[in-house]
Amino acid sequence: MSGAAQSQDLEDSELISVAHRLTTIEMKELNERQRAEHASSMYEQQKALFRQLEDRNFELERKFAEVGIASFHTFLVVPHT
Repeated sequence: MSGAAQSQDLEDSELISVAHRLTTIEMKELNERQRAEHASSMYEQQKALFRQLEDRNFELERKFAEVGIASFHTFLVVPHT
């Protein structure tokens, strides 16, 4: 094998190595992007769930206050012995 052929083989080998590393880096980047998108999606779901729970809690507190007031009015109206 001549020096030029060996040099060409070395360059080809280096190109293959660089292409391999680039592919690996691109795959890692894609994986990280998917993980970030998933985390963002989960965050939005948790935020929506939290809002629903807050709304439900507010509604329960309002109902509890209504029942308490109704009970208090009943207590005032009903004669006690």
